[in-house]
Amino acid sequence: MQFIGVDSCKKGWFVVALNVSLNWEVGVFEDFGKVISKYSSFDNLLIDIPIGLASKGNRTCDLEARRYLGRRGTSVFTVPSRRAVYSSDYEGACRVNRLINGKKISKQTWNIVPKIKQLEKFLVSNTYYLNKIRESHPEICFWALSDSKPMQSSKKTPDGIIERLELMKGIFPKAEILFKHSKQKFKRSEVSKDDIVDALVLAISASNLTGSLASIPENPPKDEFGIEMEIVYPSKF
Repeated sequence: MQFIGVDSCKKGWFVVALNVSLNWEVGVFEDFGKVISKYSSFDNLLIDIPIGLASKGNRTCDLEARRYLGRRGTSVFTVPSRRAVYSSDYEGACRVNRLINGKKISKQTWNIVPKIKQLEKFLVSNTYYLNKIRESHPEICFWALSDSKPMQSSKKTPDGIIERLELMKGIFPKAEILFKHSKQKFKRSEVSKDDIVDALVLAISASNLTGSLASIPENPPKDEFGIEMEIVYPSKF
């Protein structure tokens, strides 16, 4: 059994893989297809990147996730409309999204658009993985694992990293060892500390350590390709 957590990083995709014996490995891949080539027989794969794009309006999963997270809700960014995502440049994407949804998109959001398109292209071309590769969000996972309470500190701070590692160590005792190993193995220009923490909580949430997966919303709508627009999280231990 393999449980995979994937987070976007500066070098591409940072991956944490766990197995049923709680052995682990980490890696960085420039292309998402290479992740699947390496871990083709996974049981659950959770990834922090939007899966499923709305033609108009905001995705329900993003709106509900923000509400659950309260003060941490700003970590769930607004996903652009499909036409905006497939615009050729940032200015064009802003014009299209303003026309469709009434506001432009942030530069930070535009910077991850290539990853959104890369993953969607993979899923549309490899339909076997539809509903096997599922969108999650690290802060929603931390919220769920801490009895529906958002984290106190930002993950960009030392206190925030410690807070999240302490929570994960209670479920996966090797969390801090994995974190330190990854921090030493990869340059900060490739993988940041919070990338490591985020991918790890996704892998833990994908595993059999945290019970079954629940979905936000409970009955997710589908986009024009039949891809469910949802954010999944561990429902209970």
